[in-house]
Amino acid sequence: DPWAHYTKTYSNMYKRDVPLIGARVGADTLQLQPWPTTGHADERAEFFQEMTRAGICKAIPTFHAAKYYASMVSNGLYEPDTDPSSPLAVDFARFGATVDETLLGGVEMVAWTIDLSLDLAIMLPLVGGRCEDSPITHDSSFQRYMRIVNALRRWIFAGTSMQSGSVAPALASKPFLLPLDISRASWYEPSFQLRLNTFIDCMGKDIVHGGWSTIFADGLGGPAAQSRWLFSFAEPLRRQGGSYSFYNQLRNITGDLKQRAIVMVGTQALKPGSQNPIDAVNLQEDFNIEDMRYRMPFEEYAAVSKQVGMLDGFLYDEWMDDWDRGSRGPFFMAVNSVEEMRDPCIDGGRFS
Repeated sequence: DPWAHYTKTYSNMYKRDVPLIGARVGADTLQLQPWPTTGHADERAEFFQEMTRAGICKAIPTFHAAKYYASMVSNGLYEPDTDPSSPLAVDFARFGATVDETLLGGVEMVAWTIDLSLDLAIMLPLVGGRCEDSPITHDSSFQRYMRIVNALRRWIFAGTSMQSGSVAPALASKPFLLPLDISRASWYEPSFQLRLNTFIDCMGKDIVHGGWSTIFADGLGGPAAQSRWLFSFAEPLRRQGGSYSFYNQLRNITGDLKQRAIVMVGTQALKPGSQNPIDAVNLQEDFNIEDMRYRMPFEEYAAVSKQVGMLDGFLYDEWMDDWDRGSRGPFFMAVNSVEEMRDPCIDGGRFS
């Protein structure tokens, strides 16, 4: 029950964690996932009070789109059910109602996102030298994904004016963050960097200009609500001595970036073990705030941000209590079967 995460049921956990996130890490924003669309607003008032006491006054709520994508896949459908009485339409209307800032206890919603990403392991092999040379738009997972995202945005901006007829007016003036799990890309594939940059560029262009999507090009909501990328990276458990360079990865992707972006870095919250694979991590939290895994990604993000000028924020995404994610990152992957969306974690987690 997502609602329980924000009620007194889990108050011992968020009263422990939120002050650490605010006071010690220095964060001013929380991405909240899962976001509840049921229950009463007064039940989560204490959670938002805890946020503001810790100096965390901004939030990014996350709509659970993955279950509706999974429903399309399991039923062999290529279009989401957009009838006003459909589960997707009703759930999204509830999402839009529950993120109204009058219900957030003084916390500002600065953007919103979904828990579903296109899978670069599927997409990049389909990328050609130019947008028009790429068969991506014929891929079934791409089509399903885009149709869900476009349906949500149509409901927000329905009618002849920005909010006329909108099922979620609270979202009309807020940026939508389009997730993209960069860690799903194979850095060893031939022409990897060219393909990835072409993919990002083509997603930023509408069909009229030879691209694949209107998400960044439609201008709905005005400049303040312009859609942005939400790039997700995975920080290795052991950086020292390896070939991984978050700075180079981020710099290569954003050097010619034409859309603004938020950057998320996933990091393991447990202490490293001594051997692989059985004890790649210890079942003991690492509370060392000065740990390299915290400092270096942010310092490298800040350095790149100064150079490119298109980055609007940095998010940490820790793996600790979220055991159900297994080897996947913060988003479900838009793939071609429900079985592929599941992660039995047979071979360990993302960092072990």
